[in-house]
Amino acid sequence: MTSHRSKILMLIIAALLTSNIVLLSFMFWGGRRERKPPDRGKPFSDYFEKQLGFTPDQSAKFHILIDQHFETLKPIMKEVRSAKDSLFGLMRFPEIPDSILQQAADNLAQKEKAQELQSFRHFRNVRELCTNEQKPKFDTLINKMINRSFSRPPNNSNLKGSNRD
Repeated sequence: MTSHRSKILMLIIAALLTSNIVLLSFMFWGGRRERKPPDRGKPFSDYFEKQLGFTPDQSAKFHILIDQHFETLKPIMKEVRSAKDSLFGLMRFPEIPDSILQQAADNLAQKEKAQELQSFRHFRNVRELCTNEQKPKFDTLINKMINRSFSRPPNNSNLKGSNRD
């Protein structure tokens, strides 16, 4: 009986060892593809420039504004992430005083407010680049962008066949 158990254990150990070797070899040799970091905002900026018909001078200024915007936005986004972590980290505690919860939510709201104000200032500066003929197109694009991000229709295909309301 014990020799049968040891044979089974040896087979299990061999299978685990083989799977570990395959996994490690894939990690070291199979996954060595060059990965380019995503070009943040590039497709959107190209679309924006094309729709507004920016001149080369406007495009150059636009890209400077984008770079400045993301440099300013990076630390704000880190603060938002940290504030969210703090807020949702409170879930670990069985009892949370409402004042602590409110304070964490207010802290997050202030960080998100700073993020939205920075984005507003950025787009206001972009609008300043536009000629009087381009400004109505810009306003239309901004409205489409805002409405698309805030009023996406729900994906009802996920709800079919479920009992959710």
